[in-house]
Amino acid sequence: MNRLFVLLGICLLFVTSSVNTQSSPNGIYCGIKSVNVLLTTYVVRIYLDVSSNPKEFYFHAHGDVHISNCGPNLYKLNRTSNLAIITKQASCMERELSKFMLSDLKAEWKPEFDSVSVNASAPYGLITVGIELTKPVCSQPEMKEYDYYRSVKDEL
Repeated sequence: MNRLFVLLGICLLFVTSSVNTQSSPNGIYCGIKSVNVLLTTYVVRIYLDVSSNPKEFYFHAHGDVHISNCGPNLYKLNRTSNLAIITKQASCMERELSKFMLSDLKAEWKPEFDSVSVNASAPYGLITVGIELTKPVCSQPEMKEYDYYRSVKDEL
């Protein structure tokens, strides 16, 4: 019986030590999004660089849509829902949202996966466009500009 408790204790210790203990997103998160419009498929690679102190983020996109490094955008994180509330948008972010007619931008940090889910409403709220951003995606071959992005960011 004692061996069972020891085994359960070891399993519990392993599970709790492997769970992400980060209190907020931090680092570079990446994602690839394909969007079909009529007969054309557009592919965009998105980089999101999040700092937990101060709570700010920059983003950058390559592919069929190019957005230069945009930030700082300030946010606060709701500890209960893990929703990020953008408290100050950089002018470049306002411009890009307006250009693509996106509104109702929402971001959720998923601490159990250390990923960021970003959604926005497209024109007239008819559809929602979303992307899941994770750290492992940054090392995929399709994200070849990642190293370039990191070297440019270090120079800023």
